[in-house]
Amino acid sequence: MSILIEYPKQVVVLRGTRTACGLRGRAAGLQRRLIDRGQSEDFVQYAHHLRKAKSGHLLYQSQLVELGKTATENLTRLLGDADIISKVIFDATEPFTKPERHLIRLGEPFTSTMIDKLIRVVMEVAIHVFRDHPNVNKLPSFTELGNTFIFRSSLCMYLLALHWAAHGGSTNARLQKIRNDLVDMYVVAFATYFDGLLSVDTKACKIHREARFALIGALGCQLPNGLGYLPSSSKEGKPS
Repeated sequence: MSILIEYPKQVVVLRGTRTACGLRGRAAGLQRRLIDRGQSEDFVQYAHHLRKAKSGHLLYQSQLVELGKTATENLTRLLGDADIISKVIFDATEPFTKPERHLIRLGEPFTSTMIDKLIRVVMEVAIHVFRDHPNVNKLPSFTELGNTFIFRSSLCMYLLALHWAAHGGSTNARLQKIRNDLVDMYVVAFATYFDGLLSVDTKACKIHREARFALIGALGCQLPNGLGYLPSSSKEGKPS
């Protein structure tokens, strides 16, 4: 945030994940629907308040503390979701054979068979989310499916589960670590709608690239050019 407040007029604030899940997947206006115009316009003032808090202004510091408490409460609630989601999605990785998981562990491109399994399972997961989500009024058409936030976030989370499975599973990981990984996947999913992911997190960048390749190659989604920042230590994937 210390970097963003130096360029507040260049910042675009997106809608929250709950709202994004209810948006249509129509290709026209896809980015526009994800952007929160009000918060984007107000970010200049927010940046001003942050600078005031940094300089010692007690009122803005107290407001920042209250916002931090709310964020902490939200993350704490996500711990329960992380426990459930990790078990459900990890169980769904069973269709992938041991040799296929070995390919994933090595960072090799997915085979056509693996892509078919991936899309089929993600569709099944996404349909359950569509039916249970309070902001969804109807199931999307196939042409809109790949553009919906529910499908893309489900895809990213499933790719994360495959990463867990390929590296020994998530059963021994702390819930906080799983929760943080799931939050990262929401960020990765949002990144597929824009110009890429700016991160030095090798795992997040890898999943972002895999998600892009699946969306473009298997569903024909039109994605913006650019993969974002690629850590020098990561191996750039290639589409199957």
